[in-house]
Amino acid sequence: MIHSYNLFPIDCAAKAYLLGFIACDSSLYEPSNKMSLEIADESVMKFFSEMMEHPYVKYEKFDKRTNKTYTGYRIYRCISDICSYYNGRLKHERIIPYNLVPLEYMSYLMQGIFDADGTLSMNIISKTNIGVRIEFASSPNIIQTVQDILHQYLNITGHIYQRTKGSYVSLFIYNRKDFFTFLQWIYKPWFLPLPRKYEKACHIYQCILAQGKPHLLPKNIDTLNTTPTKPFVRN
Repeated sequence: MIHSYNLFPIDCAAKAYLLGFIACDSSLYEPSNKMSLEIADESVMKFFSEMMEHPYVKYEKFDKRTNKTYTGYRIYRCISDICSYYNGRLKHERIIPYNLVPLEYMSYLMQGIFDADGTLSMNIISKTNIGVRIEFASSPNIIQTVQDILHQYLNITGHIYQRTKGSYVSLFIYNRKDFFTFLQWIYKPWFLPLPRKYEKACHIYQCILAQGKPHLLPKNIDTLNTTPTKPFVRN
């Protein structure tokens, strides 16, 4: 008999991360409380498999539009009362219960949300001007949770926009200091289930330093000081 995985209480960083990631990037089923997750990155799938003590499967899918075959990874797992905690199984119904996450694990919750539904980018406008951007694209309930956490814990106010198609909305962070304050808060080199986004953050950080404008970075920044080529460490 396969026992359900108990995500609650949130008593470690990994569970907080799972709470955020699953809310944004999974399918849930009632009344079984089964969770299905499909992603292309095997590194984060290994993390899920280890945490939930359940195997995952590898599959290949042919995309007629691009005429290419893609490799993906899928895991199914029953999680006790997960639909009740999220206020529903459908993504537009879900509310992330961040009030159940201890303060010491709040940044890991946000890391899970960002790894699932967030992107970061830079725009080299000129040799002396680099624009940066963080975007969250998700359901209104999840975006509101992101906004609340950013304001409450980092005093950051994101800009929310309705997408032209569908029911999703986007939240943007354009301010450079807010950009790096956020990334420094969520990323710790010893906890990187999805290291490629951290690698991109380090690359953008190095580009800003190369501009010769360190005063535009948050004071005492020490998390994003790893060059993109340095091996990542995860305990």
